[in-house]
Amino acid sequence: MSHCFLSCEWGTSSFRLKLVNQQSAKILATLKSPQGVKQTFFAWEKNATEDQASFYQKLLQNAIDQMSQKLEQKLDSLKVVLSGMSSSSMGMKDLPYASLPMPLDGSQLIVEIIPANNNCRHDMYLISGLSKAGDAMRGEEVQAIGWHQVSAFMPKKCLLIIPGTHAKHLVIEDEHIIDFKTYMTGELYEIISANSVLKNSIQTVQAWDYPNKDAFAAGVKDAQTANISNQLFSIRARTLEGSLNKIEAAHYLSGLLIGYELKECIELSYPIVLCCSYKFDQMYQYALSSLKLKEKTIILSQESVEDLAVWGQMTVLE
Repeated sequence: MSHCFLSCEWGTSSFRLKLVNQQSAKILATLKSPQGVKQTFFAWEKNATEDQASFYQKLLQNAIDQMSQKLEQKLDSLKVVLSGMSSSSMGMKDLPYASLPMPLDGSQLIVEIIPANNNCRHDMYLISGLSKAGDAMRGEEVQAIGWHQVSAFMPKKCLLIIPGTHAKHLVIEDEHIIDFKTYMTGELYEIISANSVLKNSIQTVQAWDYPNKDAFAAGVKDAQTANISNQLFSIRARTLEGSLNKIEAAHYLSGLLIGYELKECIELSYPIVLCCSYKFDQMYQYALSSLKLKEKTIILSQESVEDLAVWGQMTVLE
């Protein structure tokens, strides 16, 4: 296990732990869980018998132990590098943000070392996020740094789109993040489909369903001109009258929210770079095609997207 470290991406709605060879950046093992920071924070808040940091550190150690058992190898000597929401007020420890403009060499991000203790037997390197007035991110800036490291072509200026629970649009210019915006696209879908009046009108599918692409495309199109609040309620009315079935309604809702997110991209004079996980890839590509933006979009491969945070973390450490 020499020259290895543990990479942890603890996002709002997901947890990823990877064993990484720091010399080659090769991923030797991966453990994934849907227990993101939001779910973890609510679990701690509900049964708060210990301090917040200890609760998170014990969960982290438990995940490392699972990986160790799976590999049948001890990992106790390895440091853990954490990016994402673990450095937020809902995470392990709330770190201050870096500010704009931020160079993509990782030099401006704040890193705090939490020494190994009784809760976690590993030194923990906690990476801060990035903020501006009225907006903030934790994790996506590390992915952007990773993209800068592995990219064979870096446009002078571009919009880097990173979909997720809270989608990020980062404006990159001269190898700096100069601006960004957050869109609550993923979380809005979750809230609306599960907790609003539309919950009985929608049957969410786990993966992109190509036969229902027309319903998705209609949502993307309507998002460009319609009042989104009114259009959301129309989903209920249309399922009641039978012009949409529940699966079509789910795709229409996805299209409406993603189309609204991408609305401002139509007027861009510089290229788009899509940095998308498998979960969202087909939806965003189809939305960009529907808006006639595909020709000026650079689409990163799934393989490279999967490892960007690892490359970013290594860069920050160096």
